[in-house]
Amino acid sequence: MNTKIFIMTHKKIDPPGLFGYVPMLVGSAFHDYDFGYLRDDTGDNISRKNQNYSELTGLYWLWKNEKECDALGLCHYRRFFAGKNGEILKTDEAERLLSQSDLIVPRLVKSPVSVRKQYIEKHHEEDLFALDRALKKEKPEYLKAYEEVMEGKGIYPCNMFIAKRDVFLDYCSFLFPVLFEAERRLDISSYDEYAARVYGFLSERLLLVFIKKEGLKVHELSEGVNSEKAETVDLIERMSERVRENDLQGAKALSDETMEKRPDAFFLEADTKGRLAALTRAVEIRLLEEKYGITESIFNSDDPQKLIERAKEIKEQVKWASKGKGDVQRLSKEDISFIAVKVFLDIDPDISSDEKLSLLAALAEDAAKRGDMQRAGLFANAAIASKTQV
Repeated sequence: MNTKIFIMTHKKIDPPGLFGYVPMLVGSAFHDYDFGYLRDDTGDNISRKNQNYSELTGLYWLWKNEKECDALGLCHYRRFFAGKNGEILKTDEAERLLSQSDLIVPRLVKSPVSVRKQYIEKHHEEDLFALDRALKKEKPEYLKAYEEVMEGKGIYPCNMFIAKRDVFLDYCSFLFPVLFEAERRLDISSYDEYAARVYGFLSERLLLVFIKKEGLKVHELSEGVNSEKAETVDLIERMSERVRENDLQGAKALSDETMEKRPDAFFLEADTKGRLAALTRAVEIRLLEEKYGITESIFNSDDPQKLIERAKEIKEQVKWASKGKGDVQRLSKEDISFIAVKVFLDIDPDISSDEKLSLLAALAEDAAKRGDMQRAGLFANAAIASKTQV
């Protein structure tokens, strides 16, 4: 069986030395150099649509020009399917999985709200208006599955999959006519760089539609990420410079601006080491502390690396203390502000309402024992408020 997994990239990479992995330069119509990689601007191609279609320009090229593979799929230059022991999936293992299924996909990503609502919250609602109409015109037989997916809460993300050849071809035959019709109906001239990748975002919602309609059997695999996203690294560096200049407002402004324009920089698969999340949280906490006149703080530092380490440390301490396995007395001391504890309690989805309430009550009790009634009152009031919200 001839199986190839194509690594979609827009820059020079260090590809894995594994049989069957082929680097592909997407948007290559805009590049003078190809680094010896497969290009997406030869033959029948849409390479110049890359800014709006992302890795799908590579997918289109494979659909129209690749003639030899029995099975083929896509991964990204920094995101791969994880096989045994968390290592990059080998093609022989992919073939074994495909002998028992129709395609390999990432694990289903679930949202607390519907797929439709989540898309509207993160992108432009007009995108979905265009997609709805495009489906009705081009592939009306998929409308029932589409509505089920859009009202559901899960998608297969990243436009990553590995499929048998006939499934691969059928999917592309479904996907691209719909996207081209949506493109014909949609005006994105006012979209920023992130939002302009609209057809890549829409296709992430359509893979499950295709799977449902065709009744396909899938095998889900975890993703492995081998590096931080370039936008994430750049933001960390720029925020760090502001921190060193003691310009916390400037650091927060950079974070807020990026969150609005490039929220993908904050995703877990982009911020693989948790550095951006930790630095952002440290800056937010210190600004809140200053607002409330708190001068003694573990986050009093102009060293961004120290802030990152301290934010990670306190986050873990709060988490384990909420589970009854941490040092409550350490968290009730004055250098760790009430604000810091409260922030990390509120942002951690693994801490239940009951655990949050229990920890706040324990912190209030410990502070009272030490005679710090002001701090005890803060924790007690927070506990009361938390109980009211449950």
